[in-house]
Amino acid sequence: MPGASHETKTALEAAICAEMDHQKVPHEHRTLHYRIVMKSGRVAPYEPAIVARRGSILFLVEPCL
Repeated sequence: MPGASHETKTALEAAICAEMDHQKVPHEHRTLHYRIVMKSGRVAPYEPAIVARRGSILFLVEPCL
């Protein structure tokens, strides 16, 4: 996304990224990869859009309206 300091997929993600940069909050985009097992047994991939690490704590940020 133009104007973002990292590669982003949407304008909302770019805006969140810009604010995190402004507040000097280190973060990453789509660096974690999970497999979620649904109640039905189906497995779905999940990659959080933005990840902020604070020691052993992970904050997963999903832009949504």
